Amino acid sequence: MTDKPSIFISYSWVQKEYADKIEHELDGFVSIVRDKNSATSWCNLIDFMKRIRDEDFAILLVSDEYLKSLNCMYEITQLVKEQNWEEKIFTTVFDNASAIYDSIGSALYIKYWDMKRDELERALSSLPLQSQTKHQGDYQKVCEILNIIGEFLKVVNEKKNPPPPNFIAEIKNYLGLQKIEDTLTHKLRCPSCSKGYVLYNKPVDEIVSLQCPKCNRFFRGNLLYGRTWMMKAPKKKPDDSDEISET
Repeated sequence: MTDKPSIFISYSWVQKEYADKIEHELDGFVSIVRDKNSATSWCNLIDFMKRIRDEDFAILLVSDEYLKSLNCMYEITQLVKEQNWEEKIFTTVFDNASAIYDSIGSALYIKYWDMKRDELERALSSLPLQSQTKHQGDYQKVCEILNIIGEFLKVVNEKKNPPPPNFIAEIKNYLGLQKIEDTLTHKLRCPSCSKGYVLYNKPVDEIVSLQCPKCNRFFRGNLLYGRTWMMKAPKKKPDDSDEISET
């Protein structure tokens, strides 16, 4: 894959700080899509949430708040429309949602949305007909959630989900980002002037020859230990103007 993979982060705002950490750790290696930086002012939020289908992968931060959020679960209703959607998700389950690993716990979340649908039905029926249209959208979303939540919980339940402390490292390993990261973080300072430095993207066990951008002197560096030492500048090949002609 030549372009950066795109990843949609789906999360409850209770987990905002953790989503920030994910974005910080993956920044530069992947293209992050999330409401904080991709949903522009006055954009249609429904259209934005549908983008979860279009990206290469989706990170799902599954918490109790997430499973009871209308917007989060609506994103899931869009995701499951994608063929083989379960193969493009990275899921982690927070402690307050660990009940989904139990049949009764999963059933309670299904029951939660069943009750939400009944509440909306009663509320809508008590409104004048002309006032119901505004709230029909939420009712339709809840009905869609009820249609897919059982399948969604089953898929998450059957996955070996890394816990939040290991989640980011596992994503990096899965996408091969850890190896890329190791080749991009070498910063070698010039041993002559100590002012210039070179960022180098080679495997960590290599010794490289570099030229300081400040003083233009040549030096060598060991990427594994971050050590540098001076070397002689390459000799210039003599050309015709350097030769002394005999008279």
